[in-house]
Amino acid sequence: MKTLEFIYQETEIHFLISNSDDVTVNATEMAKIFYKDPEEFLADTHTLDFINALEARLSAASFRREVGKDDVEVWMNRKLAIKFASWLDPEFELWIYDTIEKLRFSHYDNHLRALNAQQAEKLRFNSLCKKAASDQNELALQIIESHRRLKKFTNDKRNAIVHQEREIRNLFDQFDDV
Repeated sequence: MKTLEFIYQETEIHFLISNSDDVTVNATEMAKIFYKDPEEFLADTHTLDFINALEARLSAASFRREVGKDDVEVWMNRKLAIKFASWLDPEFELWIYDTIEKLRFSHYDNHLRALNAQQAEKLRFNSLCKKAASDQNELALQIIESHRRLKKFTNDKRNAIVHQEREIRNLFDQFDDV
């Protein structure tokens, strides 16, 4: 597991990322910002219904309590953490949602950009090929340039995938070191 911290309104909130890309959030730190207690949320009947449904789907606990020297920290599965954040504050809910999304999916951004560029260049290339029948001089140069760019974007996409795989392996290696 890897622990990352993010700051919301000058308060640190810790996120744990597991080897399976799942995220757990420190609900005690979340609650502190709004002077609330996560236990109050966990005792609510609607929350208990949600927890039962979530745990049935997960086949695992959706939260845990860690007892320290002076206090008890509550850690929540990402889905329960988002529900808890919505109970605390709508703006905070969006921040939690965006942060979790970034943690889980940011390594796909370069891959997606390269794929979009490759697809756009393929469309441009096909369009230029259709025009090539009528104007062979300037158009031929454009086709050659388009083909060169298409190869570049294909390589960029391939490199993004390799980089993405390397980042994932590095994350797993870091988890193993902990």
